[in-house]
Amino acid sequence: MTEPDPQIEAALTALRTEFGDRLDDAGIARVREQLTAIAATSKTLAAAPLANGDEPMSVFQAQAKG
Repeated sequence: MTEPDPQIEAALTALRTEFGDRLDDAGIARVREQLTAIAATSKTLAAAPLANGDEPMSVFQAQAKG
């Protein structure tokens, strides 16, 4: 098993403090899964090499009039 992510654990602690009366163990597990997925996506995006001047990619789609 991997080490728990400290940021995810901190977020879960805050959620338990704020919403603990409305979250059971299954709810906390679902939130942990979602936060883990968000963290993985974040790491993937952060790994993309970007220079300071890189612009967002835009997609051009021509549409016929009428």
